Amino acid sequence: MDTTSVKRNTRRRKKRRQAPVLLIGVLCALVIAAGFVAYVIRYAPTKETMPLSSYFHTTAEGQAAVIVNGAYDDNQDGTEVQGLITGDGAYLEVGYLDSTFDKGYFYDTTEGILRYVTDTQVISAAKDNSAYTVGRDSQDLGKPVVVNANGLDFVSLDFIKQYTDLSYTAFSDPNRIVIETAGYTKNVSRAKKDTEIRRFGGPKSKILYNIPKGEGFSVLENYGKWSKVLTDTGVIGCIRNSCIGNVTSQTAEKQLPDRVYSHILMDKPVCLLWHQVTNVNANSGVSDVIARSPGVNVLSPTWFTVADAAGGLRSIASLDYVRTARAAGVQVWALVGNVDNADIDMTALLSTTSTRDNLVNNIIGSAIAYDVDGINIDFEQLKSSAAGGYREFIRELSLKCEANDLVLSVDNYVPTDYSAFYDRANQADYADYVVIMAYDEHYGGAETEGPNASISFVTDGITNTLKEVPANQTILGMPFYTRIWAVNSAGATSETLSIAGTPQFLADHGLTPTWSDADGTNYAEYVDGDTTYKVWLEDAKSLSLKLQAMKDNSLAGGAFWKSGQESSDIWATINSYMQ
Repeated sequence: MDTTSVKRNTRRRKKRRQAPVLLIGVLCALVIAAGFVAYVIRYAPTKETMPLSSYFHTTAEGQAAVIVNGAYDDNQDGTEVQGLITGDGAYLEVGYLDSTFDKGYFYDTTEGILRYVTDTQVISAAKDNSAYTVGRDSQDLGKPVVVNANGLDFVSLDFIKQYTDLSYTAFSDPNRIVIETAGYTKNVSRAKKDTEIRRFGGPKSKILYNIPKGEGFSVLENYGKWSKVLTDTGVIGCIRNSCIGNVTSQTAEKQLPDRVYSHILMDKPVCLLWHQVTNVNANSGVSDVIARSPGVNVLSPTWFTVADAAGGLRSIASLDYVRTARAAGVQVWALVGNVDNADIDMTALLSTTSTRDNLVNNIIGSAIAYDVDGINIDFEQLKSSAAGGYREFIRELSLKCEANDLVLSVDNYVPTDYSAFYDRANQADYADYVVIMAYDEHYGGAETEGPNASISFVTDGITNTLKEVPANQTILGMPFYTRIWAVNSAGATSETLSIAGTPQFLADHGLTPTWSDADGTNYAEYVDGDTTYKVWLEDAKSLSLKLQAMKDNSLAGGAFWKSGQESSDIWATINSYMQ
């Protein structure tokens, strides 16, 4: 065979063997390349950015996002406007200011007046006005204290920080306000190199901000390889932990002095008796009331009633009454109530500056005119919409009472969810005494029968009140009456039965009551036709349990509704616990 042909065939066979190898190599290279590309696509940091305006949800002109102590609700849709930035600076929406920072601010939307009460002064500012008053002194902020924008009212942060202990920094593009309250502790650091702040932890999250080396931030949460931070320029996002420098702790210092609320307190237990006075002539009976109530050191006659929506006051007071009581060593804390005028819109009255001022001034003027020792506020059945106005009323009234050496006491229901807006903690700061009306557990008009003041109802009321009010300012209100319940297929109705009238009631119906440990009262019932009559009796024994609870909790004393309903033996029981 020709050797040339042999060599040629050999080369052809080698090429045929090499071709699959080359093809496999190419395919492997392609697979590797594809894998690398996939890896890059999957794991390489994205350069895609997210504008801060998409993160901070601001929609209206001037609207500003608000970050408080590192927290920002990044799921909000912009409908809850919290902040505002104008040419005059940064502002907070009134409702947000109240709910988030300080309930001391009250804004009257009707007359456009903002009020704030410290421990000593009432501060007042009108909308769109830079001038404001502190007590009787006039000051000027140099910019409007309150402005309206997009249908909402806002308060200047430069005004706020004079009375609420906080600091703030405002930023634009987009508008955002970073606030820190006194005592807030944060972990701070600086960027170790130029890097990115991303929306979420991970290299595929969009970039919010390119942070330069050395810029500071506070570390909010650690996610492992990433941490959530708030930069000194007001950006919240995530940064690689490898880019975080040394972390130290920093606490926002107090800028404002602590407030000192002063109180006029008796140096012995309060033994208060409410005296229901229905007309001027009934005041002449005060001597008899004192004579049959040994040990009483405070009388609270029902003299004053809110008369109209303008803050007028109806009075049946008597100066001779006060003189007689004082001669017997008894103080007079005149009651101011609202229950006789249910048609008055108390929310509007208390929320409108001019009518609230008128009511406060009428109360103080009447107290001075009749030389009383104190005022007892008994505003019942308020609506929750009155919460802000009622708080402001108590604050403003308290300062005027203090200036005139008048004791201020405030009557309250036993704490419940529906009465929480009465804000007993606010009362404790400003009023001298907070009274628990620990009765009407089952009340007239209710459809379910039961005791008027079971011992658990009373003790729970004490326990829950003491969560908001110091014991030495808490007075336990106790009843001299109960209710006779008539129960049949139509439901349950009731009428009152005084302690004094109980023996005759039992005799008339041939009843012998039995003691209920669960209720802490004697109980009796009888049947007449298709109606069962039930009564949980208040007497010296049931009252002694309540008085013991008063003493066990070191309360300021007791109050009793009302004069004339008690039996003659009751005062001996009361006085044994008032030592």
